[in-house]
Amino acid sequence: GEIVVNEEWIVQRPDGSPVTVLANAGPIRDKSDRIAGGIIAWRDISERVRAAEQLRRAKEEAELSLSQLRAIFTGMNEGIVFCAPDGKILDANPAALAIFNLPDVRGVQQFLEDFRTDILLSTLDGRGIALEAWPIRRALRGESFTNYELQARRISGDTSKILSFNGAPVRDQSGATVLAMITIRDVTAVKQAETALRESESRYRLLAESAPIGVFECDAEGRCVYANLQWALISGRSREKTLGFGWMEAIEPEDRQRILKDWQRASSARRPWAYEYRILKPDGKRIWVRALTTPTAFQDGTPTRFVGTIEDITTRKRIEETLRQAKEAAEDANRAKNEFLGNMSHEFRTPMTVIMAVLEHL
Repeated sequence: GEIVVNEEWIVQRPDGSPVTVLANAGPIRDKSDRIAGGIIAWRDISERVRAAEQLRRAKEEAELSLSQLRAIFTGMNEGIVFCAPDGKILDANPAALAIFNLPDVRGVQQFLEDFRTDILLSTLDGRGIALEAWPIRRALRGESFTNYELQARRISGDTSKILSFNGAPVRDQSGATVLAMITIRDVTAVKQAETALRESESRYRLLAESAPIGVFECDAEGRCVYANLQWALISGRSREKTLGFGWMEAIEPEDRQRILKDWQRASSARRPWAYEYRILKPDGKRIWVRALTTPTAFQDGTPTRFVGTIEDITTRKRIEETLRQAKEAAEDANRAKNEFLGNMSHEFRTPMTVIMAVLEHL
């Protein structure tokens, strides 16, 4: 006597395949209210069930994707900010909050104009920028940009930071901007390191240009990337002609192969290398130089950069040659003296032998 209303049943077709139906059933009663039979009606709702199942799975996948995106959004080291077309900040991740020293997202969920009372943005040389040049405004206008570097400081007293912004609009299918997204990276430490490096390089160049000896820099293959003025004066060639493998042209042809082999051997050994060779100047004059090369940069243990010096040792070589010749002359004189004394001793010994024999017969 039960009545069934809109129950989902799974029934089996004659071919054995299941089908989901929506069933309604009830008893048929006679005039005395006794059950005389029953009636059942059903409707195939398999497509609707499949669609509902697909919708459920799609929802679960969407929730999973949203959860993953939220985890990425929260865990990223770069700040991320979303803004509505009307200029209201919708969301910011923890990294963005940390960059501006804000306690929670409620501190940024306001209109862009409201930030002007607390945040100052300026160019790297200190010039303030209008609100229309702020990164979010640019993205809302439809601009896409990368590495837009600005100085940022909160009026409440924070120290100035250098921030790098990337931005782009988010559009719907019609092309209308529905969101603006910017990423923020604090590059203060990087910029300070770059400034320190530039200052260090500037000091190095100043010292190199002021040095009384030649200074040069080469890569691992021996290509010259820098030579100071003194190198040019010693070699008699312009610095431009020294770059690349041009410095090899200054070496006396008889010394080139030896120097090239020594260079290859020393660079692979990753050690300082001292060597002497002759330079042939464009006017035909030859001079002696002493060079010292040291590896200064490495990649995976292999030298990639060498710094070296050269000094003119022609005078020293001349003195050494004069001393060598003087030594040889002294040695020749000493040999001649010894030979003379030897001969004289022989001459003296011969007469004495005769005299002694005569005396023995007397």
